[in-house]
Amino acid sequence: MASWRGERCFRWTSGVCAFSYLTVRYREMSGSRGLVPVLEGYGGSMAASLDYALSKRPAWLLDVFGVTSKGDPNALRIFQRRNGCRKLPGPVLIRFNPHILEPENIQIHLNGRLLSEDSELHALGTELSTVWNRRFDRSKSDLGEVSREVVLAA
Repeated sequence: MASWRGERCFRWTSGVCAFSYLTVRYREMSGSRGLVPVLEGYGGSMAASLDYALSKRPAWLLDVFGVTSKGDPNALRIFQRRNGCRKLPGPVLIRFNPHILEPENIQIHLNGRLLSEDSELHALGTELSTVWNRRFDRSKSDLGEVSREVVLAA
């Protein structure tokens, strides 16, 4: 199979899974003006995993978004975080910054094929959520589920 220009392979970590899920949900909402999906959670959640990746700046994050001329990751501008690194009590919240990257400008390819139908994007998002729950979810406690996706107006 021919390689798509700029294509990279990444180890399937919790941060990559959380990023993939949020990206698919954001792209899926491209027709819903003003709505932006937000990941919210505590330790072990998708939000915490993506927050950790944004803090530690792994190679995959730099490969995907690049760096500024000063060497700072572009991802720090592309994502908006509240309570990053969970320095304050409460959950971390992460979303795409719609003023920097609009959902219409995201292309999602699966097995070399561009996904453009809402139903395809929704199915992929559901599959990513299932994969997360099976492989990575460590956010459940005696209090029940403490990780959730929230949709807010931009």
